[in-house]
Amino acid sequence: MSFISKLLQGVSISILSVACAAAYAGPQFQHSSLVRYSDLNLQRPSDVARLYERIAIAADQLCGPRSLTGSYSQSATYTSCYNDAVAQAIERVNRAPLTQYYEQRTPHASREIAVASK
Repeated sequence: MSFISKLLQGVSISILSVACAAAYAGPQFQHSSLVRYSDLNLQRPSDVARLYERIAIAADQLCGPRSLTGSYSQSATYTSCYNDAVAQAIERVNRAPLTQYYEQRTPHASREIAVASK
């Protein structure tokens, strides 16, 4: 792995500007979050799971409340935003082990994620 790619991996990833958030909140509003993973080795399954958890937590925080007050069901807006944010982050990292982990956890995912090549 080249120095540049190690540096880029070590800095951070950004959960892309959530397209659905822009659609729901108006054209000037943009959400993003940094998910750091320089401390993780994505060749280790436990670290892949840790990164996925970090991405999921960041997406949850970005997409706002899961449900309306007093309701136990998730809002469609939240679900769409969350799924898009996670998929975009996985795509942005572009690492085969993380992509495979994501696909195993979400076999019904509506988005296609290109598996990173080695």
